[in-house]
Amino acid sequence: MKSEELMRAMSGVLPEFIDDAAPGRKKKKFSPWLKWVSAAACLTVTAAGAVFFLRGRSEEPRWPVYEVTVPASSGTVPVETEVIKRWEEMSMQERFPETEFGKNRYCASRREAPLESAETGEYLGECSLEGYDIYTDAVYSAKAKVFAVAGISSECAVSLEFEGGKGRFVYVNSSYEAETLGDFIDDLNLEENLSAGNAYYNWHKPDGSFSTVRFDDFGDEIIWEMLLSDRSVPESGDTIDFATVLSVSIDHALLGYENITLSVTEDGYIWTNLLDSAKSFFLGTEKTEAFVEWVLENADGVELVTVYDTEEESGEAGVSESPATAVTSLAGN
Repeated sequence: MKSEELMRAMSGVLPEFIDDAAPGRKKKKFSPWLKWVSAAACLTVTAAGAVFFLRGRSEEPRWPVYEVTVPASSGTVPVETEVIKRWEEMSMQERFPETEFGKNRYCASRREAPLESAETGEYLGECSLEGYDIYTDAVYSAKAKVFAVAGISSECAVSLEFEGGKGRFVYVNSSYEAETLGDFIDDLNLEENLSAGNAYYNWHKPDGSFSTVRFDDFGDEIIWEMLLSDRSVPESGDTIDFATVLSVSIDHALLGYENITLSVTEDGYIWTNLLDSAKSFFLGTEKTEAFVEWVLENADGVELVTVYDTEEESGEAGVSESPATAVTSLAGN
């Protein structure tokens, strides 16, 4: 199994979703129901899956091995399917995954639970939504009151309270653009909501092969100090080289994001798929290389190595033609 397949097996991310996250690439359009069954309401990429095995650094081995078991018969990452819910079984966010409000289009976030009262803000207005039932080919409509999300710019996200429903649910604007890194931090209230987990390093081994080294949680402080401290850096509209050297798993629990990416590239950029589309900022290679070196020198890491399970059960489960099914994830999600 190739290194790319190992990381995809761990992260549960479809490769076409990774391609769509690249800046400068036109996003694919999905029908409303497919956006929900395709692992999220909108496009999303996990931190582990964002590591591309392209060009790393050659170093002497220094990390212990951590074995990742995969089915011996596959050779590729197995794809799972999931039954598409019938209309009466869906939540309101699943029925109505998108809406327009003001000049923005919002889509339902991964957060399934309604916001707590302290997490909602002022009343902003009302919106209309449409939903599609794939089984009956019927189109439905709904209305909702629109509220702010506490501490979050309405350019980034809002919450909807449906007529006759209970609770307010998060919808995000994937097309949001920030002027600067500081605006991005403030508009998403990252100082209060951002939390970081493990990091994944693209290791170019001395024998010419590639591997991944996982570094366990080393704290958020160094990320703020070395990557997010220069608030004046403008958001880059350029198409960046997606040669990610190191990727950090980040969460924004208020908006429903878990294990997405804050990545460092060889060309001096950082980028994240927060809000379901890639946002990039050019820091310069001096800063990004300094951060990578800090992680390599100070964080505890393990090399991820594939081990094939020869005792797996034989045979594959069949998938019925009805009810409808859709590809949703790779093994491990």
